[in-house]
Amino acid sequence: HKTLEIIDSDKDGKIRVGEIVSAADYLTSAIKNADLLHEEKDTIALSDFNVENPAGKRLYDSAKRVLSNLGLEKDSISLSDTADSVAIFAGTKYNGDGVITAASTDDEALAKVIGDMVSTVGGVADRSGAEGVDEPHIEAFYAACADYSAWIAAGEAEGVHPFGED
Repeated sequence: HKTLEIIDSDKDGKIRVGEIVSAADYLTSAIKNADLLHEEKDTIALSDFNVENPAGKRLYDSAKRVLSNLGLEKDSISLSDTADSVAIFAGTKYNGDGVITAASTDDEALAKVIGDMVSTVGGVADRSGAEGVDEPHIEAFYAACADYSAWIAAGEAEGVHPFGED
């Protein structure tokens, strides 16, 4: 089902000849030996990627990254290696999900700000499962900071404290 969704490039619910040809062109350009497509295997050797082709190089680099993130030192990658995106991204700082966690930075002050954001306006889990903030949470946090600052400033206005500090 997932493969058919990818092949259906215009997302019209139909797979047309042009989409099959495009998928075949992509696959055969990304690997060195097109006969691999006829084998019923769930693994591919890293050396089988055509790194001279941009698509093959991108797939090779992605496979190396996945294996590295999983702590595996292998010369091939399998479907099972790619199945658990949480495990793949668990130890990465930048996983592309748009969520910033305290682990995303080595700056202690910035990590504290991220923690303060999570504790005050809430957070969202990133791919690694860690709690962090995304754009709406960051905007809400800084809007709350601006509101708080305006409230403090209003409290210092003339006549607000008719009895002075007491």
